Amino acid sequence: MKGQTLARRPETGRLPIWEGSEVAGRGGIRLYTQPPMAAEILDDLAWRGLVAHSTDPAVLQAALAAAPLTFYCGFDPTAPSLHFGNLLQLVTMRRLQLAGHDPIAVVGGATGLIGDPSGRSAERSLNEAEVVADWVDRIRVQVERYLAFSGPHPARIVNNLEWTAPVSALDFLRDVGKPFTLTHKTVFGIASW
Repeated sequence: MKGQTLARRPETGRLPIWEGSEVAGRGGIRLYTQPPMAAEILDDLAWRGLVAHSTDPAVLQAALAAAPLTFYCGFDPTAPSLHFGNLLQLVTMRRLQLAGHDPIAVVGGATGLIGDPSGRSAERSLNEAEVVADWVDRIRVQVERYLAFSGPHPARIVNNLEWTAPVSALDFLRDVGKPFTLTHKTVFGIASW
């Protein structure tokens, strides 16, 4: 049934689809009577135009077919809601999950506290911790609608504030920043005085 072109149902005007599948794509419409197998998922994503570059597609294909992989996607709470562009990430996560892989959605509470750089010349707009915490909760609910949290490959949602909040700036610079010179940090905009 894969690759079959479908007609809209006259009574509803909708296309018949299998739960969790997409129907629109380049080159026609695909109907899945079952989720794509792990070995087929990379081809499926490429067919949909969701793979722009890969270091070694053959190695990635083999890894996807060999065993369940754990993957993550991040969502930064710099606004109270996800936007339309996040739908692509969520649907791709779901497709990978249906193919037998384990998703982790990272709702970046720490990243949200840093702010959204709306332009290189503009200073980051910072929000209060309570505002960001509320946005994290709202985005968590939105992400939960797209992933399955039970079954053989349950999704997890994590908040990066949980493991970054206890780390002080001095500890971070000492442990993570030690291989970089101040000149190097300044050139890449990490430190600017």
